[in-house]
Amino acid sequence: MLAIAAPAISLVCLIFGTAHQIKLLLEQGTSKELSLPRIFLGIFAGIIWILYGRQINNICIIFTNSVGIVINVILALVIMHLRK
Repeated sequence: MLAIAAPAISLVCLIFGTAHQIKLLLEQGTSKELSLPRIFLGIFAGIIWILYGRQINNICIIFTNSVGIVINVILALVIMHLRK
């Protein structure tokens, strides 16, 4: 039970924190304060973590980082849309 608590809490914080940030970006219509390279670095780090999770056969690591990658891709797309 405790082994799944940390990934579950991390996933909830990731989803709600980033979803709120995307909502604010869309409402304000600006993304000047966000770093697109940092978002891409987060995507890269997520891929590395997924590879590690596959290596040790840990579904929690794989699932949590898969969600993180999807959210970071959405965030990157929103930022690129706002910077046009």
